[in-house]
Amino acid sequence: MTKIGQLVLASTFVALVGFSSATTALGDTVNFNFETLSTTSGGSINTLVTSAGGLTLTLSRPGSSFDIVDFTGAVPASFGARTLSPFFHQDSNTPFLANFSSAISSLSIDMGDFGGVNADLDTLTMIAYDALDGGGNIIGTTIATCCGGADQGFVFTTLTVSGAGIRSVRFIGGAGSTPNSVYYDNITATFGPAPVPEPATMMLLGTGLIGVAAKFRRRRNSSS
Repeated sequence: MTKIGQLVLASTFVALVGFSSATTALGDTVNFNFETLSTTSGGSINTLVTSAGGLTLTLSRPGSSFDIVDFTGAVPASFGARTLSPFFHQDSNTPFLANFSSAISSLSIDMGDFGGVNADLDTLTMIAYDALDGGGNIIGTTIATCCGGADQGFVFTTLTVSGAGIRSVRFIGGAGSTPNSVYYDNITATFGPAPVPEPATMMLLGTGLIGVAAKFRRRRNSSS
């Protein structure tokens, strides 16, 4: 390989290093399951801040509150013993609000309750937004039913909402006079894939290579 070719190759490598550093890592998934948190009672939590895998989740019920309860032995192991409970204010129609420290591409939440032959089916709802505190535009909505109509112990289902740039999600589940009467666990967030590099990065790469080639072309011509 000629000296010019070696230098062009070296410049290409340097430009590509800069190119790769302008992108973020590929998507990842983190889970918030509350198993290590202390239990509470009487609706004593107004705001809960917890982090996992570099993502911070801030949970609240604006104008209301919630608890963390322990159902060890009473719920399936896949749901998890310690869960979010809105039951101290189950007659309130205030949903939970989840804010994320950076944008995510999907969110899933396990929602469940103790069923019974006289229990109403609960309506479960998740709404995702592109701004914090449930602001901006709605990215996606998921609605399902669960948990009533049979004496089947604890039953849960998983709701998922997806879309690029999710910063906050409202979620609620219940029926009739108790619109907040299900338990929540395993809040699982997925980061989006690496963004496409900015056009300026590509322009710098191309300009750098052109400049290197022109420089050595002039040098070669002057020596001939």
